[in-house]
Amino acid sequence: MTTTRIPASFQIATIALLGAALIAGGSASALAAGKPVHTYTAAPSQTAKTTVTAQSLNYESSLVSVKARIPVIRGMKDARYQAELNDIIARHAAEDIELLKQVARVDYAKAKKGGYPFHKYELVIDYAVHANTSGILSFELETYRSYDRGDRIDAYNVKDGAAASRMTLADLFGENYETVVNEAIRAQIAKKANAAVYAFEGISAEPTFYIEGKQAIVVFQKYEIAPGSEGAQSFAIAIPQGE
Repeated sequence: MTTTRIPASFQIATIALLGAALIAGGSASALAAGKPVHTYTAAPSQTAKTTVTAQSLNYESSLVSVKARIPVIRGMKDARYQAELNDIIARHAAEDIELLKQVARVDYAKAKKGGYPFHKYELVIDYAVHANTSGILSFELETYRSYDRGDRIDAYNVKDGAAASRMTLADLFGENYETVVNEAIRAQIAKKANAAVYAFEGISAEPTFYIEGKQAIVVFQKYEIAPGSEGAQSFAIAIPQGE
C-alpha cells in the first residue's frame, strides 16, 4: 500500500464519497446475502485504543446490487495516518461502486438493444481483522464483482504507534525476505497433489499479505499463480522469533 500524507479533514469528505457513489436513482435497502467471500477466523477487532468498525453500505436499484462492509479505523495514535488510511479504503470502495454502475448501464443498454435479458450486477465488499495487538494492525478486504466474476483481495499492515507506518515482509523476515518467502511458498506448492498447475516465479515487488498470530499469510489473487478454478491462493509462513 503506497501512502501519502492527507489532512484529517479528508476522512469526513471521503466517507461522503461512498454515499455519493450510491446515488443513482435507486433506493437503499438491506440486501440478501451476496456472493460468499472467503471464510475468515477474524482476530478481535480492537486493542485498548485502536478500533475497527464496519460502515455498512447496502444499496439496490434496477441495475445493481451493493452489499458492502467498509472498515473504519479509529483511535490510532497517529491521527494523520489514520485519516489517510480511511481515505484510501473509502476511495477504493467508491471507485468500485462507480465502476459497477457504469458497466451495468452500458451492458443494460446492449442487452435492451439486442433483445436479451439483463441480470442485475452485484458488488460485495467485506473485511476481516487478523491482528490488532502489540502495536500491529493487520486486516484484509475482499471485493467480489459479479459482472466479470472478479475477486480482489487487499491487505493492510500497519505499525500502530505514535508515528505509524506500513509494515512490510522485510520488517518480518529481514533483508533476505524474498528468498525466505519464495522458498517457503515453493516448498508448500511442491507438497500439493496438483502442484503442476501452479506457475509461481516469485513474489512481486508489492506482495499482498496479512499477519495472523505468529504467521504471515501471503496471498495471491485468483489467476495470479494458478488457474481460476483454484481460486485465490494463500500460504502461511512462520514469522521468525514470533514477532
